Formats: sequence, structure tokens, C-alpha cells
Amino acid sequence: LGKGRDLLGYEFVGGNSMQMTFQNKVDVDEIRKVIGGLSIGDAMIQYQRDASSGKDSLRVTTRAMEVHGADGQRADASKLVENALKEKFPAADFKVVGVDRVGATVGAEIQRTALLAVLLALFGILVYVAFRYEFSFAVGAVVAIIHDILMTLGWYFLAGRELNATTVAAILTIIGFSINDAIVIFARIREDLKLGMR
Repeated sequence: LGKGRDLLGYEFVGGNSMQMTFQNKVDVDEIRKVIGGLSIGDAMIQYQRDASSGKDSLRVTTRAMEVHGADGQRADASKLVENALKEKFPAADFKVVGVDRVGATVGAEIQRTALLAVLLALFGILVYVAFRYEFSFAVGAVVAIIHDILMTLGWYFLAGRELNATTVAAILTIIGFSINDAIVIFARIREDLKLGMR
């Protein structure tokens, strides 16, 4: 399992995400061996299917944007990957259809924005539940949501996945569903308390 920055996707730490089409599918382990020999660090390699066309494409994500070449000059990491795959697997006929690049500065800004979004969502929930019900209910709701988030991320990271922008969107969705469940439970508790007071 990776630790620290290895858990963060390229959106947060910077890097390249390259999408390629192909004619013949190559095993992911074979691709990983080739990219591993380029000294560009770890790469995430996955096949994706386009829902509209039904065609598969290869996505290769690296944390490095540029690396030092054999001649000492800086080389584009995505170009190195492209050339290595075309040379090693000519029958696959790999063609690059798009490259997304995120600099380290932009990645850090996205990381701050994602964290701020989660914290603001939790604060908003705390304020809403405190006014709508009671402050003790609000604290309980936020603690329950944090528990749900930590459990989800724990299993997610144990599965060897990395945190990216899509994962942050999923976390915000979990927060929404979690508070919805809490509100339903709090409403029932309040009804029961009122019945008990009569």
C-alpha cells in the first residue's frame, strides 16, 4: 500500500493523465513493466470503456510531468510513455487522443479547495441541525458523518485506490446521504420525545 502523497491522485500533486486508443489490447502488467523501466515513478494504468461508443481506451496517469533524459535534458513524461509503448507493442497501434496536465501549484490549490468543500459541508450541517433540532444532535450528526467518511476512505485506500477529484465528489455524496439518514432519525426521536412528554 502507498502512503502519504502516494495516496493522492495526479489532480492533487500534479502530473499527466494520457488517454490512448489501440487496436489490440495489451495486458496491464506488461504495460506496467515497460513504464517501470522509464524511471518516471509509479503510474496508474487502466482500461476504460466509452459508454456512448462502446470502445475501450487506455488511460496512463503519471505523477511526473517532466523527467531527466539519458542526455541530461528534460523530457516530457507523456512522450516517453507514448514512445516506449509504441516501440514495445507495435501491434497494439497505440494513439494518443488526449493529455491532461496538472502542475504542482494547481494541484495544491485543488487539494485546498476539496478540503474546504468538505469542511464547509460539515459546518453547514452542524449549523442546520443545531437550529433545527438541538446542538447535541448536531454534534452527533457530524461525528457520525466523519465516521462514515473515515470508514469509506479506509476501505478505499486498503483496496489500493488513490484519492482523486471523483473520490472527493463521492465523499460529498456520502455526506449528503449520511445527513439525510440522520435527519430522519432525529425527526423520529423528537416525535417520540414529544409523545413521552404528554
